[in-house]
Amino acid sequence: MKCSLIIALEDNKLNLLLLAEALKMQTEKSFEVIFAHDGYDKEFEAELEAMKTSLPYSITYLSHNENSYKREMMLNRAIEASQSDYLIFIEGGVIPHADFIKDHLRLSAYGKVVAAGKIVLANEISEAITEQMIISRKLHS
Repeated sequence: MKCSLIIALEDNKLNLLLLAEALKMQTEKSFEVIFAHDGYDKEFEAELEAMKTSLPYSITYLSHNENSYKREMMLNRAIEASQSDYLIFIEGGVIPHADFIKDHLRLSAYGKVVAAGKIVLANEISEAITEQMIISRKLHS
């Protein structure tokens, strides 16, 4: 496994189907996904469990039931749970470009940090994005 993609979740605004499709479309296939949830969502965990068999990458869901801010603790738990030496961090709600992981690895070097930016879209645009738009790579042009 070349890398671990750690996804920090703080709320339930993540569209899991869109994210799953975007991750299926990654040109680099050797990665795992770790969700580090600052909280707990039983429905989200059930969705992940139902999807696991149809995904080409492994998924780990880490969460806590406490009513307090534990984001950094959850990220540290995700680092400990990682099965690779190279870690990529994104926020929940981000839909990565098909070459996101490949480009991250291409730009990596020992002792260096690769930073990526995100584009925040208006709600009307975000809500219009579909799985088919991701599969057809319409968002990449």
